[in-house]
Amino acid sequence: MYRAFVCLAAEHTAWAIPLATLVAWLSCHTALQLLGQARADQGRRSLGWLLGAAFSAGAGI
Repeated sequence: MYRAFVCLAAEHTAWAIPLATLVAWLSCHTALQLLGQARADQGRRSLGWLLGAAFSAGAGI
């Protein structure tokens, strides 16, 4: 655990960590919203929403 903290504190700039956190939160939030939309729709539209959720989650990672 200490090694991970040292890596975050010493090897990254101060603004990169909050920015990465924001990007991860936004992509997760978007993916969950799109997943909810996929559950509400049926057929081909549902597949489109599901693909959008997958892309959002993957892009955030």
